[in-house]
Amino acid sequence: MFINNKYTTIYHSIIQKHSSVDGEKHHIIPRSLGGNNKRENIVIVPPRIHFILHKLLCRMVVDEKHKRSMHFALFQMMNRKICNFTSRDYERVKNTIKENMKHNNPMHNPDISSLFKKKRPEQSKVAKKRNEEYWATRARPIREFKCPICLSPIVTRIPKQTTCSRSCSAFLQHKNKK
Repeated sequence: MFINNKYTTIYHSIIQKHSSVDGEKHHIIPRSLGGNNKRENIVIVPPRIHFILHKLLCRMVVDEKHKRSMHFALFQMMNRKICNFTSRDYERVKNTIKENMKHNNPMHNPDISSLFKKKRPEQSKVAKKRNEEYWATRARPIREFKCPICLSPIVTRIPKQTTCSRSCSAFLQHKNKK
Protein backbone atom coordinates (compact mmCIF):
# COMPACT_ATOMS: atom_id res chain seq x y z
CA MET A 1 0.00 0.00 0.00
CA PHE A 2 2.67 2.57 1.03
CA ILE A 3 6.02 2.91 -0.72
CA ASN A 4 8.95 2.72 1.68
CA ASN A 5 10.46 6.09 0.78
CA LYS A 6 11.45 9.35 2.47
CA TYR A 7 7.84 10.64 2.33
CA THR A 8 6.60 7.67 4.36
CA THR A 9 9.29 8.28 6.98
CA ILE A 10 8.43 11.99 7.14
CA TYR A 11 4.70 11.17 7.33
CA HIS A 12 5.08 8.92 10.38
CA SER A 13 7.51 11.27 12.14
CA ILE A 14 5.13 14.23 11.67
CA ILE A 15 2.24 12.21 13.10
CA GLN A 16 4.27 11.30 16.20
CA LYS A 17 5.59 14.84 16.66
CA HIS A 18 2.46 16.94 15.99
CA SER A 19 -0.44 15.02 17.49
CA SER A 20 -2.37 17.40 19.75
CA VAL A 21 -5.65 17.88 21.55
CA ASP A 22 -6.94 20.73 19.38
CA GLY A 23 -7.21 20.45 15.61
CA GLU A 24 -8.61 18.16 12.94
CA LYS A 25 -9.09 14.41 12.84
CA HIS A 26 -6.75 12.59 10.48
CA HIS A 27 -6.85 8.90 9.62
CA ILE A 28 -3.31 7.50 9.75
CA ILE A 29 -4.31 4.87 7.21
CA PRO A 30 -6.99 6.62 5.12
CA ARG A 31 -10.39 4.96 4.93
CA SER A 32 -10.14 4.79 1.14
CA LEU A 33 -7.02 2.66 1.60
CA GLY A 34 -8.66 0.26 4.03
CA GLY A 35 -8.28 2.22 7.26
CA ASN A 36 -11.01 2.28 9.88
CA ASN A 37 -12.51 4.68 12.43
CA LYS A 38 -10.89 3.04 15.45
CA ARG A 39 -9.14 5.26 17.97
CA GLU A 40 -5.67 3.90 17.16
CA ASN A 41 -6.08 4.90 13.50
CA ILE A 42 -7.15 8.49 14.22
CA VAL A 43 -4.87 11.30 15.31
CA ILE A 44 -5.70 14.96 16.02
CA VAL A 45 -3.35 17.37 14.22
CA PRO A 46 -3.32 21.13 13.55
CA PRO A 47 -4.89 22.21 10.21
CA ARG A 48 -1.55 23.04 8.56
CA ILE A 49 -0.08 19.66 9.50
CA HIS A 50 -3.24 17.94 8.29
CA PHE A 51 -2.79 19.54 4.87
CA ILE A 52 0.89 18.54 4.76
CA LEU A 53 0.02 14.94 5.70
CA HIS A 54 -2.42 14.76 2.78
CA LYS A 55 0.23 16.13 0.42
CA LEU A 56 2.61 13.42 1.65
CA LEU A 57 -0.01 10.71 1.22
CA CYS A 58 -0.18 11.57 -2.49
CA ARG A 59 3.50 10.63 -2.79
CA MET A 60 3.41 7.54 -0.58
CA VAL A 61 0.94 5.26 -2.32
CA VAL A 62 1.85 2.61 -4.89
CA ASP A 63 -1.34 1.89 -6.79
CA GLU A 64 -2.69 4.38 -9.38
CA LYS A 65 -6.22 3.97 -8.03
CA HIS A 66 -5.04 4.87 -4.52
CA LYS A 67 -3.08 7.83 -5.89
CA ARG A 68 -6.25 9.18 -7.48
CA SER A 69 -8.04 8.74 -4.17
CA MET A 70 -5.34 10.62 -2.24
CA HIS A 71 -5.25 13.41 -4.83
CA PHE A 72 -9.01 13.72 -4.62
CA ALA A 73 -8.82 14.05 -0.81
CA LEU A 74 -6.20 16.78 -1.19
CA PHE A 75 -8.29 18.47 -3.87
CA GLN A 76 -11.30 18.49 -1.52
CA MET A 77 -9.19 20.16 1.14
CA MET A 78 -8.27 22.89 -1.35
CA ASN A 79 -11.96 23.77 -1.71
CA ARG A 80 -12.09 22.71 -5.38
CA LYS A 81 -10.09 25.67 -6.61
CA ILE A 82 -7.30 25.09 -9.06
CA CYS A 83 -4.49 27.24 -7.71
CA ASN A 84 -1.28 27.08 -5.72
CA PHE A 85 -2.83 26.51 -2.34
CA THR A 86 -0.18 26.08 0.34
CA SER A 87 -0.46 24.50 3.74
CA ARG A 88 -0.09 27.94 5.34
CA ASP A 89 -3.05 29.20 3.29
CA TYR A 90 -5.10 26.23 4.38
CA GLU A 91 -4.16 26.76 8.03
CA ARG A 92 -5.00 30.47 7.85
CA VAL A 93 -8.39 29.80 6.29
CA LYS A 94 -9.28 27.03 8.75
CA ASN A 95 -8.26 29.13 11.77
CA THR A 96 -10.20 32.14 10.49
CA ILE A 97 -13.32 30.04 9.98
CA LYS A 98 -12.88 28.48 13.41
CA GLU A 99 -12.56 31.89 15.10
CA ASN A 100 -15.51 33.32 13.18
CA MET A 101 -17.68 30.37 14.14
CA LYS A 102 -16.62 30.69 17.76
CA HIS A 103 -17.39 34.44 17.87
CA ASN A 104 -20.69 34.18 15.99
CA ASN A 105 -22.00 31.14 17.81
CA PRO A 106 -24.82 32.21 20.16
CA MET A 107 -24.04 29.31 22.47
CA HIS A 108 -20.69 30.93 23.34
CA ASN A 109 -21.80 34.56 23.45
CA PRO A 110 -24.66 35.57 25.76
CA ASP A 111 -24.99 39.00 24.09
CA ILE A 112 -25.75 37.41 20.73
CA SER A 113 -28.04 34.74 22.19
CA SER A 114 -30.21 37.41 23.83
CA LEU A 115 -30.70 39.03 20.42
CA PHE A 116 -32.12 35.83 18.95
CA LYS A 117 -34.73 35.47 21.69
CA LYS A 118 -36.34 38.83 20.85
CA LYS A 119 -38.36 39.24 17.70
CA ARG A 120 -37.47 42.23 15.62
CA PRO A 121 -40.64 44.36 15.48
CA GLU A 122 -40.05 45.71 11.97
CA GLN A 123 -39.59 42.17 10.70
CA SER A 124 -42.87 40.98 12.21
CA LYS A 125 -44.72 43.99 10.73
CA VAL A 126 -43.37 43.17 7.28
CA ALA A 127 -44.33 39.51 7.68
CA LYS A 128 -47.83 40.43 8.88
CA LYS A 129 -48.37 42.75 5.91
CA ARG A 130 -47.09 40.08 3.51
CA ASN A 131 -49.48 37.51 5.01
CA GLU A 132 -52.43 39.90 4.76
CA GLU A 133 -51.64 40.60 1.10
CA TYR A 134 -51.28 36.88 0.40
CA TRP A 135 -54.57 35.90 2.05
CA ALA A 136 -56.48 38.86 0.61
CA THR A 137 -56.57 37.10 -2.76
CA ARG A 138 -56.81 33.51 -1.51
CA ALA A 139 -59.10 33.73 1.51
CA ARG A 140 -62.58 32.23 1.58
CA PRO A 141 -65.43 34.69 1.93
CA ILE A 142 -66.52 35.65 5.42
CA ARG A 143 -69.88 34.20 6.50
CA GLU A 144 -72.02 35.72 9.25
CA PHE A 145 -74.93 33.79 10.79
CA LYS A 146 -76.48 32.78 14.10
CA CYS A 147 -75.99 29.45 15.81
CA PRO A 148 -79.24 27.45 15.43
CA ILE A 149 -78.95 26.12 19.01
CA CYS A 150 -77.88 29.07 21.21
CA LEU A 151 -78.52 31.91 18.70
CA SER A 152 -75.08 33.48 19.26
CA PRO A 153 -73.60 35.36 16.27
CA ILE A 154 -70.90 33.50 14.27
CA VAL A 155 -68.34 35.06 11.88
CA THR A 156 -66.31 32.43 10.02
CA ARG A 157 -64.56 31.51 6.77
CA ILE A 158 -65.13 27.76 7.23
CA PRO A 159 -67.79 26.63 4.73
CA LYS A 160 -69.07 23.60 6.67
CA GLN A 161 -69.34 25.30 10.07
CA THR A 162 -72.97 25.44 11.20
CA THR A 163 -72.71 25.92 14.98
CA CYS A 164 -70.68 28.04 17.38
CA SER A 165 -69.10 25.26 19.47
CA ARG A 166 -68.65 21.51 19.80
CA SER A 167 -71.31 21.29 22.46
CA CYS A 168 -73.87 22.97 20.17
CA SER A 169 -72.76 20.72 17.32
CA ALA A 170 -73.17 17.59 19.49
CA PHE A 171 -76.59 18.76 20.63
CA LEU A 172 -77.62 19.36 16.99
CA GLN A 173 -76.44 15.88 15.93
CA HIS A 174 -78.23 14.27 18.86
CA LYS A 175 -81.40 16.18 17.97
CA ASN A 176 -81.17 15.12 14.29
CA LYS A 177 -80.76 11.41 15.22
CA LYS A 178 -84.12 11.36 17.01
